Amino acid sequence: MSEAKVCGTCTLCCELLVIKELDKPENRVCEHQNKAEGGCRIYGRHPASCQSFRCHWLTYPAFDDSWKPDACHFLIMQPTPQVLVACVDTEHPDAWRAEPYYSQLKQWSEATLTARGAVLVYVGADVWAIFPEEDLLLQDKPEGALVEAGYIREGDLRRPAAMLKTADGDVRTVTGGLYRELQPGEPAGQTQDSL
Repeated sequence: MSEAKVCGTCTLCCELLVIKELDKPENRVCEHQNKAEGGCRIYGRHPASCQSFRCHWLTYPAFDDSWKPDACHFLIMQPTPQVLVACVDTEHPDAWRAEPYYSQLKQWSEATLTARGAVLVYVGADVWAIFPEEDLLLQDKPEGALVEAGYIREGDLRRPAAMLKTADGDVRTVTGGLYRELQPGEPAGQTQDSL
Protein backbone atom coordinates (compact mmCIF):
# COMPACT_ATOMS: atom_id res chain seq x y z
CA MET A 1 0.00 0.00 0.00
CA SER A 2 1.33 3.45 -0.90
CA GLU A 3 2.02 6.10 1.69
CA ALA A 4 -0.73 8.65 2.33
CA LYS A 5 -0.09 12.04 0.80
CA VAL A 6 0.42 14.99 3.15
CA CYS A 7 0.47 18.74 2.54
CA GLY A 8 3.97 19.17 3.94
CA THR A 9 5.14 22.70 3.17
CA CYS A 10 2.42 23.33 0.56
CA THR A 11 0.10 26.17 1.64
CA LEU A 12 -1.39 27.28 -1.69
CA CYS A 13 -4.94 26.71 -0.40
CA CYS A 14 -4.16 29.22 2.38
CA GLU A 15 -3.49 31.83 -0.30
CA LEU A 16 -6.15 31.16 -2.91
CA LEU A 17 -9.32 30.10 -1.12
CA VAL A 18 -11.94 31.97 0.88
CA ILE A 19 -11.87 31.23 4.63
CA LYS A 20 -15.17 32.59 5.90
CA GLU A 21 -14.43 31.92 9.56
CA LEU A 22 -11.39 34.22 9.33
CA ASP A 23 -13.00 36.78 6.96
CA LYS A 24 -10.21 35.93 4.50
CA PRO A 25 -11.12 36.70 0.88
CA GLU A 26 -9.94 34.65 -2.08
CA ASN A 27 -6.47 35.35 -3.52
CA ARG A 28 -5.12 36.85 -0.32
CA VAL A 29 -2.56 35.18 1.93
CA CYS A 30 -4.04 34.03 5.24
CA GLU A 31 -2.57 35.94 8.17
CA HIS A 32 -1.91 32.62 9.92
CA GLN A 33 0.05 31.08 7.04
CA ASN A 34 3.66 30.22 7.91
CA LYS A 35 5.19 30.78 4.47
CA ALA A 36 8.80 30.36 5.63
CA GLU A 37 8.33 26.90 7.11
CA GLY A 38 5.04 25.86 5.53
CA GLY A 39 1.89 25.15 7.46
CA CYS A 40 -0.35 27.14 9.74
CA ARG A 41 0.51 29.10 12.88
CA ILE A 42 -2.83 28.13 14.46
CA TYR A 43 -2.81 24.50 13.35
CA GLY A 44 -5.01 22.50 15.68
CA ARG A 45 -7.19 25.56 16.26
CA HIS A 46 -7.63 26.35 12.55
CA PRO A 47 -11.20 26.74 11.20
CA ALA A 48 -13.37 23.76 10.35
CA SER A 49 -13.36 24.69 6.64
CA CYS A 50 -9.56 24.47 6.64
CA GLN A 51 -9.58 21.20 8.55
CA SER A 52 -12.01 19.56 6.14
CA PHE A 53 -10.52 20.86 2.87
CA ARG A 54 -8.67 18.36 0.72
CA CYS A 55 -7.38 19.32 -2.72
CA HIS A 56 -7.51 16.69 -5.46
CA TRP A 57 -3.78 16.02 -5.21
CA LEU A 58 -4.36 14.66 -1.72
CA THR A 59 -7.41 12.57 -2.63
CA TYR A 60 -6.85 11.48 -6.23
CA PRO A 61 -4.45 8.51 -6.32
CA ALA A 62 -3.52 9.00 -10.00
CA PHE A 63 -1.96 12.42 -9.31
CA ASP A 64 1.78 12.10 -8.86
CA ASP A 65 3.95 14.73 -7.17
CA SER A 66 3.99 16.89 -10.31
CA TRP A 67 0.32 17.69 -9.49
CA LYS A 68 1.09 18.82 -5.94
CA PRO A 69 -0.13 22.43 -5.77
CA ASP A 70 3.21 23.96 -4.77
CA ALA A 71 4.86 22.12 -7.70
CA CYS A 72 2.33 22.86 -10.47
CA HIS A 73 1.26 26.27 -9.03
CA PHE A 74 -2.46 25.52 -8.94
CA LEU A 75 -4.78 23.33 -6.95
CA ILE A 76 -7.62 21.20 -8.22
CA MET A 77 -10.82 20.88 -6.23
CA GLN A 78 -14.34 19.69 -6.85
CA PRO A 79 -16.86 21.97 -5.09
CA THR A 80 -19.76 19.92 -6.50
CA PRO A 81 -19.83 16.50 -8.18
CA GLN A 82 -20.38 18.20 -11.55
CA VAL A 83 -17.77 20.99 -11.35
CA LEU A 84 -14.00 20.69 -11.38
CA VAL A 85 -12.06 23.86 -10.51
CA ALA A 86 -8.40 24.72 -10.90
CA CYS A 87 -7.37 27.66 -8.67
CA VAL A 88 -4.13 29.12 -10.03
CA ASP A 89 -1.37 30.89 -8.13
CA THR A 90 -1.52 34.47 -9.45
CA GLU A 91 2.29 34.61 -9.45
CA HIS A 92 2.16 31.84 -12.10
CA PRO A 93 -0.99 32.75 -14.10
CA ASP A 94 -0.26 30.46 -17.06
CA ALA A 95 0.77 27.39 -15.04
CA TRP A 96 -2.47 25.59 -15.95
CA ARG A 97 -1.58 25.84 -19.66
CA ALA A 98 1.60 23.77 -19.26
CA GLU A 99 1.61 20.07 -20.10
CA PRO A 100 0.48 17.59 -18.99
CA TYR A 101 -2.01 19.76 -17.09
CA TYR A 102 -3.70 21.50 -20.01
CA SER A 103 -4.36 18.28 -21.91
CA GLN A 104 -5.87 16.73 -18.78
CA LEU A 105 -8.14 19.75 -18.21
CA LYS A 106 -9.29 19.50 -21.83
CA GLN A 107 -9.98 15.79 -21.42
CA TRP A 108 -12.02 16.42 -18.28
CA SER A 109 -13.96 19.15 -20.10
CA GLU A 110 -15.46 16.54 -22.42
CA ALA A 111 -18.04 15.99 -19.66
CA THR A 112 -19.49 19.36 -20.76
CA LEU A 113 -20.47 17.85 -24.11
CA THR A 114 -23.10 15.68 -22.41
CA ALA A 115 -24.02 18.20 -19.68
CA ARG A 116 -22.39 15.96 -17.06
CA GLY A 117 -19.92 18.57 -15.79
CA ALA A 118 -17.85 21.69 -16.25
CA VAL A 119 -14.19 22.63 -15.85
CA LEU A 120 -13.35 26.13 -14.60
CA VAL A 121 -9.93 27.73 -14.12
CA TYR A 122 -9.69 30.64 -11.67
CA VAL A 123 -6.75 33.03 -12.10
CA GLY A 124 -7.22 35.94 -9.72
CA ALA A 125 -10.50 37.63 -10.69
CA ASP A 126 -10.57 35.96 -14.12
CA VAL A 127 -12.32 32.67 -14.83
CA TRP A 128 -11.71 30.43 -17.82
CA ALA A 129 -14.47 27.99 -18.79
CA ILE A 130 -12.73 25.07 -20.47
CA PHE A 131 -14.45 23.28 -23.34
CA PRO A 132 -13.05 20.59 -25.65
CA GLU A 133 -13.24 23.04 -28.57
CA GLU A 134 -12.06 26.29 -26.95
CA ASP A 135 -11.61 28.19 -23.67
CA LEU A 136 -13.85 31.14 -22.78
CA LEU A 137 -12.70 33.99 -20.52
CA LEU A 138 -14.92 35.78 -18.00
CA GLN A 139 -12.95 38.74 -16.67
CA ASP A 140 -13.22 40.51 -13.32
CA LYS A 141 -15.43 38.06 -11.43
CA PRO A 142 -16.80 39.76 -8.30
CA GLU A 143 -16.28 37.74 -5.13
CA GLY A 144 -19.21 35.44 -4.52
CA ALA A 145 -20.38 35.45 -8.14
CA LEU A 146 -21.43 32.11 -9.62
CA VAL A 147 -20.09 30.77 -12.91
CA GLU A 148 -21.87 28.25 -15.12
CA ALA A 149 -20.64 26.65 -18.32
CA GLY A 150 -22.45 24.65 -20.95
CA TYR A 151 -23.72 24.74 -24.51
CA ILE A 152 -26.38 26.77 -26.25
CA ARG A 153 -28.11 24.59 -28.85
CA GLU A 154 -28.81 26.20 -32.20
CA GLY A 155 -30.62 23.63 -34.35
CA ASP A 156 -28.21 20.76 -34.85
CA LEU A 157 -25.26 22.95 -33.79
CA ARG A 158 -23.85 23.86 -30.39
CA ARG A 159 -22.11 26.97 -29.07
CA PRO A 160 -19.94 26.96 -25.87
CA ALA A 161 -21.21 29.51 -23.35
CA ALA A 162 -20.11 30.67 -19.92
CA MET A 163 -22.31 32.76 -17.65
CA LEU A 164 -21.38 34.79 -14.58
CA LYS A 165 -24.17 35.64 -12.10
CA THR A 166 -23.49 38.20 -9.37
CA ALA A 167 -25.25 38.35 -5.99
CA ASP A 168 -27.13 41.50 -7.07
CA GLY A 169 -28.59 39.77 -10.15
CA ASP A 170 -26.25 40.98 -12.89
CA VAL A 171 -25.54 38.37 -15.57
CA ARG A 172 -22.66 38.33 -18.04
CA THR A 173 -22.41 35.74 -20.79
CA VAL A 174 -19.51 34.91 -23.09
CA THR A 175 -20.05 32.63 -26.07
CA GLY A 176 -17.70 30.80 -28.40
CA GLY A 177 -17.83 29.49 -31.94
CA LEU A 178 -20.50 27.35 -33.54
CA TYR A 179 -19.83 23.58 -33.69
CA ARG A 180 -21.73 20.67 -35.17
CA GLU A 181 -22.76 17.75 -33.01
CA LEU A 182 -20.20 14.94 -32.79
CA GLN A 183 -20.66 11.43 -34.04
CA PRO A 184 -19.60 8.65 -31.63
CA GLY A 185 -15.80 8.46 -31.48
CA GLU A 186 -15.29 11.70 -33.41
CA PRO A 187 -12.76 14.15 -31.88
CA ALA A 188 -14.05 17.46 -30.53
CA GLY A 189 -12.88 20.82 -31.84
CA GLN A 190 -14.28 20.91 -35.39
CA THR A 191 -15.95 24.25 -36.09
CA GLN A 192 -18.90 24.48 -38.44
CA ASP A 193 -16.76 26.71 -40.67
CA SER A 194 -13.90 24.20 -40.88
CA LEU A 195 -16.09 21.22 -41.91
